Amino acid sequence: MPGLKENLEEYIDLQKERLILNVADKSSDVVSAMGVRLAYMMCALFAVVFLSLSLAMGINYMADSQFLGFVIVAFIYAFLSFLLFKNGEKWFGKIIAREMLDIIYKEEDNEKIQ
Repeated sequence: MPGLKENLEEYIDLQKERLILNVADKSSDVVSAMGVRLAYMMCALFAVVFLSLSLAMGINYMADSQFLGFVIVAFIYAFLSFLLFKNGEKWFGKIIAREMLDIIYKEEDNEKIQ
């Protein structure tokens, strides 16, 4: 029975290697997806900043003031921050969890199909 023991040890080693490669593949998928989403968020952040400045300057122009537009925009952001603080988990938690699970289980579904 020495052949069986060696085959079993080799099988276990191969399964360990397969698990390590699978975890590395999944984690690289998650990191790359997070990187892409971070790039999207940075572009959106710049758009929001410039649109906010434009809105504040427009309100300043219409109100003939140098600071009123910036105060109004600041209050709008304070209100939005409060809403996100209170409801952010409910609004975005499931979406983020679903995205991560889709990334993690994407390849396993492809393997089952083949």
